[in-house]
Amino acid sequence: MSMNINRKEIYRYLGYKGQTPDEKTQKEIESVIQEVEDLSDPRCSIKYETLTLDVENFICRIGTMEIKSRDLSKNLEGCSKVCLLCATIGVEIDRMIRKYEIIKMSRAAIFQAVSAAYVEAYVNDLNDMINEKAESEGYITKTRYSPGYGDFSLEHQGEFLRLVDANRKAGITLTDGNLMIPSKSVTAVIGFKKADD
Repeated sequence: MSMNINRKEIYRYLGYKGQTPDEKTQKEIESVIQEVEDLSDPRCSIKYETLTLDVENFICRIGTMEIKSRDLSKNLEGCSKVCLLCATIGVEIDRMIRKYEIIKMSRAAIFQAVSAAYVEAYVNDLNDMINEKAESEGYITKTRYSPGYGDFSLEHQGEFLRLVDANRKAGITLTDGNLMIPSKSVTAVIGFKKADD
């Protein structure tokens, strides 16, 4: 599955602040992009049809989740619906990163950067699709907001993944520390606000 991967984002992940890598590094990055595309298995789960949303006193109630977060409350201000999104590019990416960490650390670093940009590109595509659906129903969407940002605690990942049936639909599980497996996975809340409000 071919994605519109942002090369500047890859360079930034690798520490090239506003600079372009040398030709040799660029060639290796392009080689890794092809490898990531070949190995990735993009899967997602999106839920918004049946979720209730209530925001009051910096507490967001989304379905069965109760999230105390000033940042998420601000993000969802004025919204009457919400979408939960989870996405991954699969376990083979993690296996390959571990392999390169043993045999070639420089390529492992590039693999990390490329796969991070790749999952971001995938989520951007899904977000565009959600935006189109929202617009067709008379809504505009807020910027997606993920557990782990600001004061939106990672402690909510388990309930989040249960709500979207992420294990069955996307093969995503959690470590004891609430980190996702596969590691190149994203969860996000996207608020829907009436366009004429």
